[in-house]
Amino acid sequence: MPADLFDKNEVGTATGLTGTGGSISAVLATLGTGYIVMRFSYQPIFVLAGLLHPMSMALIFWRLPDRDFRKARATELSIV
Repeated sequence: MPADLFDKNEVGTATGLTGTGGSISAVLATLGTGYIVMRFSYQPIFVLAGLLHPMSMALIFWRLPDRDFRKARATELSIV
């Protein structure tokens, strides 16, 4: 997605910041998972993991309503 949303001079920075955020989130998720499993069970972890992808897709469509990715992709394919 960074290649679709940012200028070619900004893609590397956006990807690097996304990777950094993902790494920090992985550390926090590992600590949080241990705490939740110890206090409750694995069920809340599985429910959250199952909801993350639909929630992220909804967030993308909510925050980028003026983007038509299908049209952009079709234009990109017709140029090549």
